Amino acid sequence: MSKALLSLGCYGRQDYGFVSCNSIENVVLEITPKFEEIKDFLFYMKSLGLMEKKLNDYNAVRKVLFNIQDRYYQNYNTAWTSDYFRLMENFTLVHRSCGIYLKFEAL
Repeated sequence: MSKALLSLGCYGRQDYGFVSCNSIENVVLEITPKFEEIKDFLFYMKSLGLMEKKLNDYNAVRKVLFNIQDRYYQNYNTAWTSDYFRLMENFTLVHRSCGIYLKFEAL
């Protein structure tokens, strides 16, 4: 694996012909061989089944994001800045009705 991407997205929403969201996907984390604790992180992704399919459960997606933020420090910093993490958390709240997902893709 030269690198992998963790993406947070939603499926979009349309009601009665009115489009609330066309669907969105954001790469939220790039994992390279320099990623600290990469073996543990990849084991965690595999244990979630993310190597095979997207994680679609709303509560599980939020829990994974919080776990990554709490567990996988990079250069003594959290995985995401507090501002970026707040943007992701807000995304999960705003797009809950669209159906959110977390996707892991090894390149």
